Amino acid sequence: MNNKYIIYIILFYLFNLSYGIHQVSGQALDSETCAKCDALATLRIKSTDLLSSVVVPEDGDMPEYCRVLGYVLPAIHFETRLPTKNWNGKFYMVGCGGLCGEVRSDWPGGFMSINQVLKRDYAVSAMGCGQGEVARKKDVKRVGMIIGIRPEKIEEYKALHADDNPGVRDLLTKYHIQNFSIFLHAIDGKWYQFGYYEYTGDDFAVDMAQLAEEPRNIEWLKVCDPMQLPLPGETSWAEMERVYYNE
Repeated sequence: MNNKYIIYIILFYLFNLSYGIHQVSGQALDSETCAKCDALATLRIKSTDLLSSVVVPEDGDMPEYCRVLGYVLPAIHFETRLPTKNWNGKFYMVGCGGLCGEVRSDWPGGFMSINQVLKRDYAVSAMGCGQGEVARKKDVKRVGMIIGIRPEKIEEYKALHADDNPGVRDLLTKYHIQNFSIFLHAIDGKWYQFGYYEYTGDDFAVDMAQLAEEPRNIEWLKVCDPMQLPLPGETSWAEMERVYYNE
């Protein structure tokens, strides 16, 4: 029954994205591909929570794919990787029968590794199926933050973060940052941005340090930072204190 829900995601993607979309290697991500991949996370499937969906660019011998993260209730986490071109019409899925406690999609040489099959143009999925997933879900780090923005840069900033612009969405997913949202509001004539994201990895400091070293992220910040106005005493986004949470 649970497997059926994941296959629903596969079918939706394959019929609405895989056919008729072609991208030349080395060019910017196709905006239509990104939009349709992003739309997967908004699907409503019974007993399933889709956490994120983002296009991951081609990297070496790894093809471009749409990465979907989610879990089937009560605690079966899964990751699905869907080729954005040259799909061979086949689907490959692995799991560990409830023994792993986590999804290990990039486990080199492990039985749950799906990359070798993805390279052969399969749609692929890996499932954790363990009680460890319940604990992992409870350990999510939730971050709220604030920064000012130059009024004359608001429209440019909005365009830069539009849904059809891939930006660094794939890097956020790579380093376990999910549900990243930015809100805009004026207070006493000054404009502020309020940001929120969830970190689901195992080592926040290490992941953030590696994200900071990513060349594309460095270039992205060179564009965004001049548009923003840090609060007094801050050099970038200021993290806010959380005073309430209700799941």
